[in-house]
Amino acid sequence: MEQILKFPKEEIQLLQDVLKSHDEKDNQRIIFFKDKILEKMDFYRQHHPEVLLYLVEASFFEKKFFETILITDEYLKQNYESFDVYFYALASFIALKDIYQAVQMIRKSPMLSNESIKYYYSEESANYLNLHHLSKELYDMCGNCLVLVNFIMELSKETLLVSSPDESYFMFRSFDLINTLYEIGYEEKDMKIFEQVMKIIFDLDTE
Repeated sequence: MEQILKFPKEEIQLLQDVLKSHDEKDNQRIIFFKDKILEKMDFYRQHHPEVLLYLVEASFFEKKFFETILITDEYLKQNYESFDVYFYALASFIALKDIYQAVQMIRKSPMLSNESIKYYYSEESANYLNLHHLSKELYDMCGNCLVLVNFIMELSKETLLVSSPDESYFMFRSFDLINTLYEIGYEEKDMKIFEQVMKIIFDLDTE
């Protein structure tokens, strides 16, 4: 009975509001709840981590790239990590053309710098075929994120050799990545995610 009296009504109400907003694709409303979500983060990370992901997604979809990175940094400070969250943070770094800071996030992440994960990316060369051979369960958990990790590591080397890489350079390399994934045979559902993300990054028509 005592546990029932302590039921976190505020957290549950906020959960319902965020889930409803997500279903309605109301990103602005989810962003409106940012401070409350961060304040109640311990509850959501334990019971409903999708709320933390939806906040990052909403921020990214509204092209608030710097804010997406700041939220991810706040999660990391509180020892929360997620491949899905990192996916949108790394995509935001690409949008900002800040490959150096993207690499720093990868290196300081306990999750992404774990040796078992580092096996799937290298600073020497990207290996998208290696990721394609992951089991469906493993790929669904981390595959899309690790594609971007590989891509960023590849860009980090290239941008040292390119004089002042501009918007056209990043757009060309990003859609070259998509073509490569198509040629390898990545699943259609994942390709749609990459295409949607690249259209947001480069402010292309997403209709």
